[in-house]
Amino acid sequence: PLDEGADMGRNVVASLRAGQASLHHFHLLHKSGPNNSTQPRIGLALRYIAASVKQTKPTREAVTLVSGTLEHDGFDLEPALPLEFNATGNDIEKGRAAHQDSMRRERANYFDTANTVKAYDQS
Repeated sequence: PLDEGADMGRNVVASLRAGQASLHHFHLLHKSGPNNSTQPRIGLALRYIAASVKQTKPTREAVTLVSGTLEHDGFDLEPALPLEFNATGNDIEKGRAAHQDSMRRERANYFDTANTVKAYDQS
């Protein structure tokens, strides 16, 4: 939900050159212009959280534990895949399937909502 005190009329331009990236909060409304190049635009989303964080959304999400020990049963762990260049074709398919499953879970929690139009969607 948007912060009631948010200044919706305030736009900040953060121009990026090819190869640059931006880091911002998940709830930050952001957009980019059309991709006029012949190369695909790539997006990467990383959320780094403490092992003590608990999932509050209805669909369990899958995570990769990068350090420490998961302190509760609130997330499913993604499968560990071989490091470096030891991955087999089966390992790669396992990784693709895990990614597809993670994206399905994320869509269920954050994007598959009722067909309501938020004020910021009306422009």
